[in-house]
Amino acid sequence: MNATSAKCGHIKRRLRQGLPLTGKVLEFALEIVGEGDEFSNEIARKLKAGAKLGDYESHILMDVWLLHIRLAAQTRARIEREQEVGLEGRGPVEI
Repeated sequence: MNATSAKCGHIKRRLRQGLPLTGKVLEFALEIVGEGDEFSNEIARKLKAGAKLGDYESHILMDVWLLHIRLAAQTRARIEREQEVGLEGRGPVEI
């Protein structure tokens, strides 16, 4: 398990237990949520305040954004491993 996956797990666990996010876990969650649109801003505001997210907000954060972040981190790690051993650009490996 990589650090990104562990951080995502901390966010999910705390939110499911109804606990507020604090410190580096809160900082990481706010990086994921980002800023810009009204929906993201509302989630960020609730996370900062330690308020409970709505069902849809929880779903988007935990089941969509966190999953996306975890998959991207795994893909990035796989590409880095392949580059270390010189496998990049060789296409799929048959098993």
